[in-house]
Order: sequence, then structure tokens, then C-alpha cells
Amino acid sequence: MVYCVWRVETTERVIASSYDPNDNKGPMVRGLRRFVGETVSKLVVTAPAGDLMLQFTNDKNLRVFCDHTIAAGRGTNWCFFDRMAGFAIAVDSGGRIHTEKCYADPRLRGPK
Repeated sequence: MVYCVWRVETTERVIASSYDPNDNKGPMVRGLRRFVGETVSKLVVTAPAGDLMLQFTNDKNLRVFCDHTIAAGRGTNWCFFDRMAGFAIAVDSGGRIHTEKCYADPRLRGPK
């Protein structure tokens, strides 16, 4: 879940951002559809705010810019839940990173 501004890009151009129109034929939806079926090849979280960059195997990136700050009194910038592994990670205002265990769904693990 992303609660702050983000951008989809290649090394050569910006494809879409959180400020683009989100109608079904708009640039936001078209840009996000490019990630369907793709695999994350690299994940980077940077200080001081906890910005996130997800690099995908199709040479596209999703960049998340944590703009919820302590001064603004806002909460979570982004969070990720891995139900298979049973953990969650979140970056709150001011770049505070939180990790915790969450419910692991054994149905997601597949056959033994």
C-alpha cells in the first residue's frame, strides 16, 4: 500500500505518476498495467525518509517518495505485507521503519 507520491519510469522517461488521471484509459492505469506479471529484481530503501525504489525485470522502476513528515503529523508513507513469509514492513512519517510479524497464510506456500 502506498500512501504518498510515486512515479513509474524507465531510464529514459517518466511513464506515470500518482498525480496522473486514474480513469481506466488514463496514464496512471496504463502505466501500472506494465507491472502485471513482472518480477521485482531489486528493492532499495533510502535514508533519511525511507523512500522506496522497486526495480522490475522489464527495466521499469516504481519510485515512492515519502512525503508524510513528522511536522505534517501524517502517518504511514508505504507498507508491504508478505503473507507467505508472515511479516510486514512500513515506513511512517519521518522515515521511521517498522517491521512486525503478521498472519502467515499456509495456503500461499504451495505444496510441500
